Amino acid sequence: MLMSAEAENTYLFYACTLVMCLNGLIGGLGMHHQDYRGEVLGIKIGSALRGLVYHKDNANGVRSIADSRNEISAISKRTAIQSSLDALLYSATPLATLVSVITMVLTGQALTPANVFMLLSFMGFLKLGGMKNVIYGFLKTYDAYVSLERIEEFLLLENLLEGDESKKQQQKAESISTRKSSGFSRKEAEKVENISLSCEATELGPTDLCVSNLTCAKNHREAEFLLQGINFVAPSNSLTAITGPVGSGKSTLLSAIAGEISDTSGTIFYRGSVIYLPQTAWVFSGTIKENMLFGQPFAESKYERIIEVCALKEDFQRLPDGDQTVVGEHGEVLSGGQQARVSLARAVYADGDFYLLDDPLSAIDFKVGQHIFNKCIKDLLADKIVLLTSHQQQHLENADEVIVLNKGCVLDKGCFIELHEKGVISATVDPLYKATLKDKTESSETFAWEDTEKHDDAEKCQKISPLPNEARSLEIAKEDRTIGVVTSKLYWDYFRSGIHPLMITGMVVLILITQVRKASEVENYMTSVERVMTYTKLDQEPGYEEERQPPKDWPRRGSIVFRDVSLTYYPGGPQVLKKINLNIKGGEKIGVAGRTGSGKSSFVAALMRMPDADGEIIIDDVPIKEIGLQQARRGISVLGQSPVLFSGTLRKNLDILDKFQDAELWQALEDVQLKDFVERLEAKLDHELLEHGANVSVGERQLICLARVLLQRSKIVVLDEPTAHVDPDTEKTIWNVVRGKLKESTVITIAHRLNTIRDCQRILVLKDGKVEGFDRFDSVMNYD
Repeated sequence: MLMSAEAENTYLFYACTLVMCLNGLIGGLGMHHQDYRGEVLGIKIGSALRGLVYHKDNANGVRSIADSRNEISAISKRTAIQSSLDALLYSATPLATLVSVITMVLTGQALTPANVFMLLSFMGFLKLGGMKNVIYGFLKTYDAYVSLERIEEFLLLENLLEGDESKKQQQKAESISTRKSSGFSRKEAEKVENISLSCEATELGPTDLCVSNLTCAKNHREAEFLLQGINFVAPSNSLTAITGPVGSGKSTLLSAIAGEISDTSGTIFYRGSVIYLPQTAWVFSGTIKENMLFGQPFAESKYERIIEVCALKEDFQRLPDGDQTVVGEHGEVLSGGQQARVSLARAVYADGDFYLLDDPLSAIDFKVGQHIFNKCIKDLLADKIVLLTSHQQQHLENADEVIVLNKGCVLDKGCFIELHEKGVISATVDPLYKATLKDKTESSETFAWEDTEKHDDAEKCQKISPLPNEARSLEIAKEDRTIGVVTSKLYWDYFRSGIHPLMITGMVVLILITQVRKASEVENYMTSVERVMTYTKLDQEPGYEEERQPPKDWPRRGSIVFRDVSLTYYPGGPQVLKKINLNIKGGEKIGVAGRTGSGKSSFVAALMRMPDADGEIIIDDVPIKEIGLQQARRGISVLGQSPVLFSGTLRKNLDILDKFQDAELWQALEDVQLKDFVERLEAKLDHELLEHGANVSVGERQLICLARVLLQRSKIVVLDEPTAHVDPDTEKTIWNVVRGKLKESTVITIAHRLNTIRDCQRILVLKDGKVEGFDRFDSVMNYD
């Protein structure tokens, strides 16, 4: 009898083991697909949602999401196997018992109560305490193994600085000169060790910054350098400006000094705290005051002064709750310039010794930018060491020293006048700025603005920790019975053995633990159900079921008419556009200007139906409300201030729909002065871009997006300060391309600097969501 039972359960064990292996394999594939889907949704789609909406055919983004949902298939297979496994566990034991009983009868063994009860107990033990727990443990062990692999990968990353605060900066200098030279040869490493003493040998002040032979490689395998042989000393109480063409290494240099890049060699020596302000501004969900303080104690006089020097007082007066206005998700929308000033205020409030400012004024108009530069950078930070990247001549003229970078090397350094006389800085500073500086007093009093972005809140996670269980032994009492007679004492003894006080206590505890665990799981699952139910109750976005179809060649001229257009972003919200009426002719070049919050970005949002505005917008005699959203956005291309790139090849970022030949792609790259850069890449057009285009500079990202706009050949093109993050020489090239390649298109340019819209045929001036003026450049200069 036992041999038969053992044979049946051996077969059961092998079958369950096979099912577990298949379940684990499919589970691993499911986790892989889930990670990929999360990357697509979180990085490609979530961070670039506005860029997808702006694109004339965002079906590609929908296809990316659909292709990334492959884990659904893997989960379905895993569920099927799990269900089969559960069915096998519940059915195998009765079947094995039946087969064992039949085998005993056929072999002539007697079915005594002792044998039958032992068989049933043995089978029940295997079902409840054996196979089920083993399989469950195997699945959880596999999940834990995957998680531990990821934790191991994180723990093996290079450690950042440790130790007490008094030795922190000295350790930084030593670690950079020795540890970070591992990517180079032994001879080069010895050379670095010798040069690393140069900063210590230099007579430095208590807070001087010294950079000696700083070299930064792309990675350990490539010989190409992002920075090479950088040497300079920034003395105390000084402003050092860093300039150079796109991709010259300005942002990389600041990141290396801030310790954000690990693969570097050389020496960075300083004493004190470093504040690094990246080029892309950000805010988290909370009040503006919380964003500025960032956990620092509140000091009223300091706080008020920073508000003044960062030109935030007027913005606070217009916001509904001043600095207590909640921003971020479900809060007020801050424009790009407002975010830049809040980020700068947060950095200044932190009160560091060194400030690394990566072009913080590129998204701000001339008047406000000059105010911040004079009052904040030159005055409030006068006793600090400030490294400022900039292309603007007025900033370079006021710097104590200017460092000119080109292809990762220091081309020259010195004061602005010396470099200008040498001709070194002539290719860096755009001559157009000279015209701007001449009339800055009359032209800069009108305008300031910024973009809009949101940041997502982090979701809360609930952790469940199972309580330990105690193992209890089963007491078996002897059963006295008269031969041939079954008395009630037998059943009483058997029942009494199962009601042992400790057994009852253990079972109660086990049941309570199980109930708590199951209740927590149900609560977690119901959170997902609640989200799905909330999603099903959302109103459908209008514009997808319009029956009217525009002509196939629409728009042909690019004329735009606004009739009593008003815009609010949510029901009951404030009007950001108020009764806009204007007429733009086809092929006309229009500039849009106005102070922060005047409605420039909202003007573009209304044109793109994000959301639908009140009133009427007519493009080439077709009201855009009467056609579908996809058709309405088909003829409009938008180049935003924040360039949008996806992880993938350069070819895919240029030609999302695979419509163009390589010759057309190369021509577009040549038009935006990127052909030489791409030809130097090993994979050329098939070069892989990282998330957000992290392996190219911000200026190069903007040029790639401009090349994509040129390929689309749209009749209406909206340029939202496309030259904010490029050097002046590249800026001049971009405007030449716009004037030459887009001369048949209607071009609407949102500008922070007036010289960029000086050549526009008419200038639209917005103030508090209303049209303040719409006339030639010389005429609108008289508006206050």
